Amino acid sequence: YLCDRLAQDPDVYLDELQRELSNAAGIDVHISTVWRALQRLGVTRKILDQRAMERNDEERAEFRRAIRAFRPSQVVVIDETAINRRMTYRNRGYSLSGNRAFKRAFFVRGKRYANESLH
Repeated sequence: YLCDRLAQDPDVYLDELQRELSNAAGIDVHISTVWRALQRLGVTRKILDQRAMERNDEERAEFRRAIRAFRPSQVVVIDETAINRRMTYRNRGYSLSGNRAFKRAFFVRGKRYANESLH
């Protein structure tokens, strides 16, 4: 159950897993017991790799091919600082040791406040 649950939602908190075990299976355990069970299964905690659901791998590959035509001195990079609701996403998640923890998320920002400069 735990591995399937983490594959579905890798950024779930231990107390949420504890509550789900209690509600779904009637199993009341301490949070540390949940963590030890995850460790025995080979699960580790790591930085969560968030991937945009809007991402188009074909367009990304085409951009990489197109940008090779330019010298680095011809490229202008925009440095940007912004605040938006995506900042509420969790930064850490769980996955089996050796596997990257990732979650697909919407990256459409909605209302956004930005400070931009050219380099």
